[in-house]
Amino acid sequence: MTATTATTTTNPSITPELLLKLAYSYPNLQNSWYLIAVATLTQLNLSEEIPKVFHFALRQQLLEFQNDSSLLTNETMLKLAEDSISSSERFPDIHQTGVKLPDVLIPHTYSEKLPLNYKYYQGKDIRQTQQSIVDQIREVLLKISMFSGLPKSINSLLILKSVTPTALTNSNTDTNISLPKRKNIVEPIEENTTTNTQNVVDTIGGKISNGSIVNTGIKYIQIN
Repeated sequence: MTATTATTTTNPSITPELLLKLAYSYPNLQNSWYLIAVATLTQLNLSEEIPKVFHFALRQQLLEFQNDSSLLTNETMLKLAEDSISSSERFPDIHQTGVKLPDVLIPHTYSEKLPLNYKYYQGKDIRQTQQSIVDQIREVLLKISMFSGLPKSINSLLILKSVTPTALTNSNTDTNISLPKRKNIVEPIEENTTTNTQNVVDTIGGKISNGSIVNTGIKYIQIN
């Protein structure tokens, strides 16, 4: 009689340490690291981790960048990442109630403790930056569907929607696909239009007159 042991595997989880590493270990990707992270998580079918990256990016991109390894272990930055993960986990429940989702900003209590300066001080600039982040992530999720498959992209988009602050849901990027109405495809026949019923031939698509046929474009083939 042999004993068997069952092993359980758990999906990797985004941690505050990993968020800081992604944001501050690659200077050339300082303004796009979150886009690469979202695309990778979608491809790996880990869309449930996207809100953590998203909420941290909404805050982190409001700060100036600094290529300093000490940021990876800075207590205030780690706390900011933890708060971002926490808010990303609360938002889906709020979204289900139909209540407007609040803004995702850096708390004022962090001002004196942050090791980085703010990029923006005007509300308009902050809103514009965060709206750009939302639009860019949506665009990436739409484009990556060519490689990851449409179901994965749709799942990521739905998850993103459930954690996006209400103030940022009005995007300039139109991702809705609308088909033209029938009246835009086929124009209605006016009642005053008269048709010569002579020399009219029935076809599969309807009736056409001899005058509408371009004889120069037709070659007759004789069958013996």
